[in-house]
Amino acid sequence: MGVRQVASIHFKNFVAKNWSPDSDTQQKILQSDKDL
Repeated sequence: MGVRQVASIHFKNFVAKNWSPDSDTQQKILQSDKDL
């Protein structure tokens, strides 16, 4: 696989795992980044 494809799959999996709608839990993705 190409580097770009591997990076995009990794990014997709990271977002899917860490995009929690609960504001009570500590998040790796900041709310300001989600608002973009």
